[in-house]
Amino acid sequence: MILLISLILLFSVVYFLGFLHSGYMISPEDEIAINKVLSSPTPKFNLGVPNVATSPDGTKIYYESIGEPKSTKGNILLINGLGLSLLDWPPYFLSPLINAGYHVIRMDNRDVGLSDWITDWGKGRYYNLEHMSQDALSVMDQLGIQSFHLVGLSMGGMISQHIAINYPKRVLSLCSIMSSGHFYDPELTNLSPSFKKEILRILIRYNTIKSKKNTLKSQLCIQHLLKGKGSYVIDNEFVFARSKYEIENRKGFNPKASRQQGVAIAKSGSRYKGLKELSIPCLVIHGNDDPLIYVDHAHKYAGMIPEASLMIIDGMGHDLPERYTQSITEAILNNINKTK
Repeated sequence: MILLISLILLFSVVYFLGFLHSGYMISPEDEIAINKVLSSPTPKFNLGVPNVATSPDGTKIYYESIGEPKSTKGNILLINGLGLSLLDWPPYFLSPLINAGYHVIRMDNRDVGLSDWITDWGKGRYYNLEHMSQDALSVMDQLGIQSFHLVGLSMGGMISQHIAINYPKRVLSLCSIMSSGHFYDPELTNLSPSFKKEILRILIRYNTIKSKKNTLKSQLCIQHLLKGKGSYVIDNEFVFARSKYEIENRKGFNPKASRQQGVAIAKSGSRYKGLKELSIPCLVIHGNDDPLIYVDHAHKYAGMIPEASLMIIDGMGHDLPERYTQSITEAILNNINKTK
């Protein structure tokens, strides 16, 4: 009996160690890069004029206004995904839009970045995508912008769809990137057990002991996980520098954001019915190697939107890699041009 218990304990230890030492592992080169970034001055990641808007429920929403506010070309609002801040719109993605003459606005959703973090969530103050839509509209109201072009990524794509459906007079065009019209559609591929296991592994490995270095390691591992089998190289030093800036110059990473925003997605259900009634230029972009929101989501909801364009990028994961930026931004600008 003692021998059996010993074997079970030994197996459990071996399994746990194997569990922790699979997936993307921080390399010696990564360690060197982390130390270099931590000991060097942090580059600036704020690109525009900062301001704060107030949502109808009193939530403060931080945003940046980039480019000429009175641009004759128009205004583009960028809404990011679950747990992501405005810094996750990389400069190489923003530059083509700004250089094309557009006024670009990027914002921190509630619960991330410099926007309000909902600390009394679970005590009656749950929120959904309608609340997050109101956050975005509050930003545009403060800027005095009545109508604009929407670009949303992942959960930001869901929020953007919601705005386009429920506030059609405000939205000129819609681009929904690596998103879904109904994340919990039982007919589509949902979050895989292996992806959940990888997230748990990262949390145990790097979030158990809190430190700046562990946070940078965690962010890099998540970036590699979201890449999936994508055929491109992640700029590890850029990820480290951006994460350091988030920690040192903003409020850091909210550990409750993913859960609270995830509940907002679940509470909001399907947008299929509303998507079928859209009458604006719509572009759906998705990578066929996306490990978080499978590409079958894109095929389904894009097919519901009248005359929507569908762009499937071979080799792209749940990410905005520089390798595909030119084709993505060109497609966005072409979609915007359909409004003229």
